[in-house]
Amino acid sequence: MMQVDVGRSFHLALMIAITAIVLYGFSHTVDADIIHPAREQPFILYVHVTVFTTWLLVLMTQTALIWTHNARLHRRLGWCAVLFAVGLVGVGLATTVIMGKAQVQRLGPDAGMFIFRPFSDMIFFSAAFALAIHWRKRPDIHRRLMVLAACALTPPAISRIPGVPTLSMVYLGTDLLMLAAILHDLITLRRVHAVYRWGLGIGAAGQVALLLVLSRQPAPFVAFAHFVTQ
Repeated sequence: MMQVDVGRSFHLALMIAITAIVLYGFSHTVDADIIHPAREQPFILYVHVTVFTTWLLVLMTQTALIWTHNARLHRRLGWCAVLFAVGLVGVGLATTVIMGKAQVQRLGPDAGMFIFRPFSDMIFFSAAFALAIHWRKRPDIHRRLMVLAACALTPPAISRIPGVPTLSMVYLGTDLLMLAAILHDLITLRRVHAVYRWGLGIGAAGQVALLLVLSRQPAPFVAFAHFVTQ
């Protein structure tokens, strides 16, 4: 029983930390980008902020319900969270396209490569969240996949923290959150759960692939970026 309680407390603490990181990161740009923007922003950006902020509340609520042993309400609200997550992905993709077009209009065609950063985060989030729902009756798998899904949404916030100069450092910050979860496994289980082994491996491979795409700009990716942002 103590191990279960420690596990629940850890996951609640981790979700609080992720929420704090996201809020702290965006606090550095919310005034310039949302409250007092130098130029008129697309309406979708305000929808994006509202949806993603609400998602943090949903995530915290669902985690807190498990921490308080209220699994029944957690399950009842679960399908509402699923619908909300689907909307979150839709809004995230729409925002990426619309903001990508705005970037191209201001900075030129090369700025279209911007879209691959949020696209990659959305792909990882969607995969982890879908698998978490598939294995919702396996708490050990479900909660770890939800941790990976939560971590997938942190790069935009980390990139806005002063002193984080490069995209590789941004993803290092995300990976450190995953490593904290892995360390918890090592301490409590004396092993690393397969979800984290696969998740960190696939996530790191995706990060490397993204960095290569952005640095080398292969022609097919450039063509796709131009197609989406024109």
